[in-house]
Amino acid sequence: MRIAYGNYGMPDTPYAAMLRQVAAIGYDGLELCVAPGYPTAPDRLNAAQRMDLRQRAHDHGLEIDTLLAAKISVFEADAETHAGHLEQARYIFALAADLGLERPALTSTLGGRTDDWARSRALLADRVGDWATVAAEEGGIFACEAHVGGLAHAPDRVLWLLEAVNLPSLKVNFDYSHFELIGIPLAQAIDQLSAHAVGVHVKDTQGRYPEFRFLLPGEGDLDYAAYLRQLTSAGYEGSITVEISGQVFGAAGYDPLAAAAFSYRTLSDAVVAAEAMRR
Repeated sequence: MRIAYGNYGMPDTPYAAMLRQVAAIGYDGLELCVAPGYPTAPDRLNAAQRMDLRQRAHDHGLEIDTLLAAKISVFEADAETHAGHLEQARYIFALAADLGLERPALTSTLGGRTDDWARSRALLADRVGDWATVAAEEGGIFACEAHVGGLAHAPDRVLWLLEAVNLPSLKVNFDYSHFELIGIPLAQAIDQLSAHAVGVHVKDTQGRYPEFRFLLPGEGDLDYAAYLRQLTSAGYEGSITVEISGQVFGAAGYDPLAAAAFSYRTLSDAVVAAEAMRR
């Protein structure tokens, strides 16, 4: 497995500095945040900058394998807005092609509210199906992620969605923190979703939904060595990606470099303790 960093946690750091810092800490991989306003958003990178980013990532030994489409609603009721979001997805996949990514995974949470499931799940399946269709047409994958409080907030709803859409280009980005907040055991979540996972986000939590906070990996009670052992036993071989929540990076005094280094130590120690193979 690879230990990767998501630059969602570095919203103001230019990509050259971000790549240098992440590599110096020791990370193996990188998830690029392509949200509007980020230094790595498609509209912030011209052709020369895309080639420069690609070369710098290669020179630093960082494998880019996921693109995070934060701040772009997937569950969108307005048809015109939804069509615009699908065009944004195509721009993101064009960026992935310029970066030399093979079958890139575009990941996003889905939106909506948990209590609206019965009346909204059919529209959600239609919208997610459209994202997965665009991904297939662009040679990639759409990896949906459950989110606490959202329409697809639990593993059973994610499984329903996968079956309803029924496209090979639809996969899962696994983030246990959202399930932890509603009391779902780790082993149960891994058993239900690991076979569909092409990516894993990690962060810690405090409290229970709806009164909770996200924390850096290692600031909470989750046993990451046990977590990695269970993922390995389930057959997962991809990246373990640090996702730093907006609750964390939006707080006063946030230090992105210190947060990235702390999170890396948590995971690198866990890999050693779990006797996991790192690549």
